[in-house]
Amino acid sequence: MLKKLIKYDLKKTGAVMVPICVITALVSLVFYALYSLTPMSSSDAATLDLMIHTALSVIAPLYVITRYYIKSLYTKEAYLLYTLPASNKEIVSSKIIVTCIWAVIFMISMLISAVLFQPGVFIESIRKHGMIEAIPGLYSTFVLMLMGLAGVMAVLFSICIGQLLKTFKTVGSLISCFVFGSAILITIIFNTIISASHRRDGYWGYENLFCIANLICPIIFIIIFYFATVHITTRKLNLD
Repeated sequence: MLKKLIKYDLKKTGAVMVPICVITALVSLVFYALYSLTPMSSSDAATLDLMIHTALSVIAPLYVITRYYIKSLYTKEAYLLYTLPASNKEIVSSKIIVTCIWAVIFMISMLISAVLFQPGVFIESIRKHGMIEAIPGLYSTFVLMLMGLAGVMAVLFSICIGQLLKTFKTVGSLISCFVFGSAILITIIFNTIISASHRRDGYWGYENLFCIANLICPIIFIIIFYFATVHITTRKLNLD
C-alpha cells in the first residue's frame, strides 16, 4: 500500500512540481543564450538568473510543505485520507518520502541549472581533468544534498512538534525549526573544525567541510527526524 500511496502522491503533486523543476533546470540556459547572443552582460544575466532561482527556491518548498504536506496530514481535509485501507504509519511515511523525493529532484534541477549557466566551463573541466577528477565534486554534491535533506526533515519534524501545541502551532513549529536547524548547522561546523584541526596549520579547506563526519551526521539526523515524526504523528496526535 505504501508504494501505491507514494505513486498517487507523486502524480498529485507532479502537476505543479514538474514544471517548477523543469523551469529551474532550464532557466539558466535561457540566460546563457541571452548574454551569448545579445548585448546583455553576463553580470546582468547572472543577477536575473539568481533572482528567478531565489523565487523558485521559495515557491517550491512553500507548495510542497504547506499545500501538500501540512494540508494532507494535519488539516480537516486529511480526514478522508485516514479512512483508506492503509496504516497511519504508511500514510505519514508516504508524505515524508514524497516530500523528500521532490526535495532531491529540485536540488538536482538547481545543479543542472548551475551547469547550464556556464556549460563551457563544465565541459572544459571534464576535458582537461577527465571524469575521475570529477569524483570529489560528485561526492561533495552528494554530501550537500544530504545536508539539504536533513534540513527538510528538520522542518517536517518541527511542523509535527508544532501540532502538539494546540494554541501555538505556528510559533511552536518556527521555534522548533530554529532549534533543530541550529543543531544541524552547529554539528556541521563542529565537524568541520575538528577535521581542520588535523591540518595543524590553522587553516581549513573544502575537504574539511565534506569530511566523513559531515557525511554520516546528516544521515543520522534524517533517520532520527523520520522515525520521530512518524511516531509522534501516528501515536500522539490522534489524527484518525
